[in-house]
Amino acid sequence: LYEEHKKPNRAEDIYLEALPLVEKTMGPNHVGTALILRQIGGVQYSQKRYQEAAATFGLAAQAFIRSPDNKRKPFRVSGMLRRKGHSHIFLRQYDEAEAAYLESLAVSEAAIGPRHSRIAACLEDLAGLYRDQFQMDKAKEYQDRAKKIRAMNR
Repeated sequence: LYEEHKKPNRAEDIYLEALPLVEKTMGPNHVGTALILRQIGGVQYSQKRYQEAAATFGLAAQAFIRSPDNKRKPFRVSGMLRRKGHSHIFLRQYDEAEAAYLESLAVSEAAIGPRHSRIAACLEDLAGLYRDQFQMDKAKEYQDRAKKIRAMNR
């Protein structure tokens, strides 16, 4: 609600107040803990506090990894790693972004195989990263893989 009304500081305060309560009642390895961390990271990202957002998305990914298995776990982990990578891009921390994107790709491919549309999104992230660094051959390789997947999923 506070985020919708353009009061992200208040939203973050509420999430930060809730986090220790959720960790205490549900445990640090509960999906609820990871979801709150995801929200905190989102507020930080929206405020262009990319260093903090990258760290928080990393914590959220780890919390999702430690949470009990469920069907959505790989998607949540992959999503947090992609957001972490996006944060590093804004900071021009390309090595960290690449590591996050590659881990996101590996998690996704292990969960859903190499031809799913979510894989295309991971590949497009990597292509963009390599374009930003003028590594055009690598960028083209990942973009071409993404295009093939998107074509197969139409």
